[in-house]
Amino acid sequence: MSDAEKTGEISWRWQACWAGALFACWAVAAYTFFIWAPWSTAIPTGEAAKRFPGQIDPTWRAVTVNHGQPQECPWGTPPDNPVGFGLCTTLLLVSVGGFIWGTVQFRRLEGIRTNRWTA
Repeated sequence: MSDAEKTGEISWRWQACWAGALFACWAVAAYTFFIWAPWSTAIPTGEAAKRFPGQIDPTWRAVTVNHGQPQECPWGTPPDNPVGFGLCTTLLLVSVGGFIWGTVQFRRLEGIRTNRWTA
């Protein structure tokens, strides 16, 4: 048994790996959110053409409105592509959940090993 194991200290390598995993979860969640959020509010091209006459290309699959500016949504509306939207939603939930779980576990393990757990 090493000295670190005897004293219960967490090695800096373990901390760096755990922090890297948490950062990866956060990065995936952030990237996925910026795809999911506009996609969840996408509207059909026909409806967008009525709201924004002359600004919509009829070849677009769907339209998102970003701060009053219509933009193409290449994935279509969620009802047009339910599997893709479901996978995107699942990835978002898993990555956010992984970040939260990882943070709680890291705090718990750090508290147990260093006897600094306060709450």
